[in-house]
Amino acid sequence: EALRELGSNLLQFRHGGTTPSAPQPSSRLIRQLSMRQHSTLKGDIDSPRRLPTMSPLDEGRQDDSWQEKQQRRASQAQQRASGEGSKVSKAGGGDELTAWELSSWVGHNQRGEVFVKLSLTVLSTAALVGYGPYFLTQPKKMEMFGLGLFFARGAAMALMILSGILVITMCRGVLTAFRCTWLGRRCAVLLDMHREFHIFAGELIVVFTVIHVAAHTGGTVPSLSSTTDTDGLNEAINNGKFDEPPSYLDLVLSLPGWTGVVLTLIIVAMTVTSLPSVRHKYFEVFWYPHAVLIWVYFIFMCLHGMIGFLNWGWPLSLVIMGPAMCCYLGERLLRQWRYFTWDVRVKWALVPKDETVVFLTLFKPRQFSYKCGQVVWMSCPAISWFEWHPMSICSHPQTHDSIRLMIGNAGDWTDRFIS
Repeated sequence: EALRELGSNLLQFRHGGTTPSAPQPSSRLIRQLSMRQHSTLKGDIDSPRRLPTMSPLDEGRQDDSWQEKQQRRASQAQQRASGEGSKVSKAGGGDELTAWELSSWVGHNQRGEVFVKLSLTVLSTAALVGYGPYFLTQPKKMEMFGLGLFFARGAAMALMILSGILVITMCRGVLTAFRCTWLGRRCAVLLDMHREFHIFAGELIVVFTVIHVAAHTGGTVPSLSSTTDTDGLNEAINNGKFDEPPSYLDLVLSLPGWTGVVLTLIIVAMTVTSLPSVRHKYFEVFWYPHAVLIWVYFIFMCLHGMIGFLNWGWPLSLVIMGPAMCCYLGERLLRQWRYFTWDVRVKWALVPKDETVVFLTLFKPRQFSYKCGQVVWMSCPAISWFEWHPMSICSHPQTHDSIRLMIGNAGDWTDRFIS
């Protein structure tokens, strides 16, 4: 009964109330859950409906002094949990921000979404206004390329940084490993929001792509195509040489020009296929273009800056986005190595007649270990060799021989898996 009550409180804590029409303040639920968590750890009494720690006979033999002591401890715990300050004292002394309070600040009431959007917006804007002014100090380049050079190069730097964030937030193995470090444990709530970082980084990439394309098509390219000073043009660029002033079409058909067109088409394709209406109904339409086009995107990003008209002769994408792509490649290779080397077999499966869920038990591979609350990434080759889906683990980590999963029918892949 106490566990059911705790589950109800957790559901309220997640949605902010018992029902949409009668919301409950998150701060109140935080205090309730913090008090219950404290009483569970310390053995205090915070509610008559609690998990029994002794038999009824032993409980009846308690003397009044022991009950008074327990009630006094319970009242002290309740005062600490519901005090004016939102801090709970540690056993070793001193105050610190509790996990519930940090999650309430970042993860609930849309504060987490605001934090993600604000941090990424500030970072990308800083890249725009931080890298763009570098070219304002070079009058020859500004004279040839025009004011569009400032926005084009600043947006390009923001695009490279956002692309790296876009990739690293999908390296779940790297994030899990980082979570086990000293710094990762203190950033656990933010690491849980990697999906929100990924989605908003993709939205910002669309915005800065528009800025980059507009700055080139309406600024730098018309300025270069209208110039007649070939010597001044060759002096303004860092690498390459023009025998005569280029036309608008010549610039579009150059390596930076046509690779930029391809990159724009890739971003449009990935944006359309990642819309919620497409992603939820047709997951494969979303997944396969992303899995393939991310590598095409990285290659063309490097080709786009390979000539280096305005930089140092090598693509900056290789330096900024390259480490994230290496992490992603390593994670995919590790996942495929486990796929072919780990012995994963089905122990038994139970499917109800309505086929809404499957209760699956697997033989636990000897290399596999997990903690409470983690998920396992599963692939079914009879459906697809390349699709991996996260499934919550229902069994206890100390279960040595098996892993229990409960998979609901939530889409096309799970529907075929249950069938």
